[in-house]
Amino acid sequence: MLLKKTFILFSLAFFVIFSGSSKPIFAQEQLTAFDSVYMEIVTNVRNIDIDRAIEMTDSLYKNAKNDQQKIKSALLLALCYEEKGEITDAIYWATQSEKKAIQKKDYEFQVRASGYLATLYRRVDLTRQAEEHIKNAEIANAQRKSKANYYAIQSIIHHEKAFHESDEGNFEEAFNELEKSEAYLKKMGDNPQNNFALASVYESFAAYYMELKDYEKAKEKANRAIELAQNQSPELIGLIENHLGAIELHYKNYDQAIEHLEKAEKFADQSQKLSVQFVVYKNLAKYFKAIEDFEKTVHYNEKVSQVHAKRTANNKQISNELMSKLHHKADQEKRSNQILILLSIFLILSLIDIVVIARVSIKRKNRKYKQLIERFEDAMNKKSTQEDAIKSQETKEGKSKSIMTPETEERLLEELEKLEKEKFFINKEVTLSTLTSDLNSNNRYVSYIIKTHKKNDFKNYINELRVYFVIQLLRDQPEYLDYKLAYIAEKSGFSSHSQFTQVFKKVSSLTPSEFISEVRKENKKSNLK
Repeated sequence: MLLKKTFILFSLAFFVIFSGSSKPIFAQEQLTAFDSVYMEIVTNVRNIDIDRAIEMTDSLYKNAKNDQQKIKSALLLALCYEEKGEITDAIYWATQSEKKAIQKKDYEFQVRASGYLATLYRRVDLTRQAEEHIKNAEIANAQRKSKANYYAIQSIIHHEKAFHESDEGNFEEAFNELEKSEAYLKKMGDNPQNNFALASVYESFAAYYMELKDYEKAKEKANRAIELAQNQSPELIGLIENHLGAIELHYKNYDQAIEHLEKAEKFADQSQKLSVQFVVYKNLAKYFKAIEDFEKTVHYNEKVSQVHAKRTANNKQISNELMSKLHHKADQEKRSNQILILLSIFLILSLIDIVVIARVSIKRKNRKYKQLIERFEDAMNKKSTQEDAIKSQETKEGKSKSIMTPETEERLLEELEKLEKEKFFINKEVTLSTLTSDLNSNNRYVSYIIKTHKKNDFKNYINELRVYFVIQLLRDQPEYLDYKLAYIAEKSGFSSHSQFTQVFKKVSSLTPSEFISEVRKENKKSNLK
């Protein structure tokens, strides 16, 4: 969950760069009536009365005299709706701006709209859509290398790519992308706006180092970030203070930890961003548990649960509304876009060699996927009774090797099966001792049951249950295919995204991303039948 919060920085960064770049555009000519109203909304009305800003911008869009005015007013509408908290409308209007910009080859505004859409989709955990739009932004920015803010936008693009790599558990690639982002910013010189962007990059460095348990490097980057941020954003300061608090908590420096975490809580409450509140409340719960203040531990754990439930509900609602709205209002231009069709044909012909090579890899992944599903379905459809299982084991090993009575063995196995159905394993804190307590037994007996009847030691038994839980979740509830892997890891009981990726690959021979890709293919085939 640590890495799920930084979309807020991109929304702000894109807005600073893009709204700030409007003045040089207008300076080339006398302001038109459209430009005057547009700048009044951007600089004044938006900060005073967001509903009035939306009303004025909507009027600009309806009365636009040319395509560029439509592109600009649609994007401004998106920004206004986001500030009001209406993300579905923000995505819709940013999409309209991007479509028109692509159609007119307006790279200046295409990069703004595509980059902004990437942050909005990331905000609602629609990772695949976010990736598509950041690619669009990078393609558009390559067409405008001579522009003054080219480096700033490239920095944002590489920062966004770092998030995607971290979501996949590819931290080496994530660090590479962050270093590229940092390098572009350093080319721009030292000024407050660049320092703020650099602070957000160092905040991400700190977050990734914490995921990898390298707390010394995390602390170094977090301290550098706090120096550069200079209170420019409550969300950014809150995240950095949260990192510093978590680091001090790791070292058991409790006085320093609560000092940072109290500051983080203040900024989290001030920002009203659920993603920031989640990580801050979570670390506060850990702090109070460490100092054995159980009343406050329960209090902050409840706040974590409330924020998590609210965020999940919000994201699901937004996703459903978004799909409905975009399908309802989709432009008819898509049906007749022959240029894109011809371009696709050309690309397909050009990439035949690559496709042929890729097919070998695809077939291998497909074979692994089918083998995994067969294993999964065998496990799910296992019908043998507890008594049969015990008798079978007795036949193989003989009663003399049993360490308990058949009645005790049957009872423990039956109770363990009940706990499996209740999904006890998604609790991150589960251990052999806690399971033994739940079964009212002892470690030796429970270990014997798991080894004899589950053919595993405790750790691998729990990991296999969690992986099978994820498999069932993704196959039965397709909406989870678009959720971030970090969220799925959290939901299935893994302590971190990186642990989830490693365990899933070990159990299934596929990475989570490869498995999701295969499920999508399977769903697509089913829909065509």
